[in-house]
Amino acid sequence: MKSVLVYFPDTAYQPTDSTIGKLNAIGLDVLSVFMAKDLPKQDSGLDGVILCSTERELNLRLALLSASYSLPLWWWCQNPHFHAGIQHQIEGVLTDGMSPAELQWALVVGFNNYENRVSVLRQVKQLQEKLEERKLIERAKGILVRTTGMSEEEAFQYLRSKAMKERKKMAAISGSIVDLYGPLMDRRPASD
Repeated sequence: MKSVLVYFPDTAYQPTDSTIGKLNAIGLDVLSVFMAKDLPKQDSGLDGVILCSTERELNLRLALLSASYSLPLWWWCQNPHFHAGIQHQIEGVLTDGMSPAELQWALVVGFNNYENRVSVLRQVKQLQEKLEERKLIERAKGILVRTTGMSEEEAFQYLRSKAMKERKKMAAISGSIVDLYGPLMDRRPASD
């Protein structure tokens, strides 16, 4: 992690030299922003976002940042005895009382947790896509069994060989069969 955006949207929470100084002391390039209109675009080379906000405005500001950035997000809290119900994903809470070493570890652990969460979400999405493909293949096999009298194994082999011959995925071939014959099969009684 090399570069962070530090967003100070509340006039009640002004940055102190120690806030920025501690981040600079651990080797971070800090971009300070005070107004939403000045927030940089997503692709601006940032590694994370630190929100310096009062509790009262916290969830509103987190919503804006979460919608604008797919980056790890921390809350720099003025009051270590906060009572806010945080409604958005953050990587951690930072306070003025933390030493530079504590800040660095909080940022490193938060960044690693963020990377792990993103990886798990990507894997979940891939598994969901595979499951949907499998369902499509099973439905196409069922259509082939009902319309041609093939066994399930023969239907699978048919789909596989057709996919290889056409250089397409089995799910694409299955999707064509389901799109074409599925509506007809849904109308036809199973006993035919």
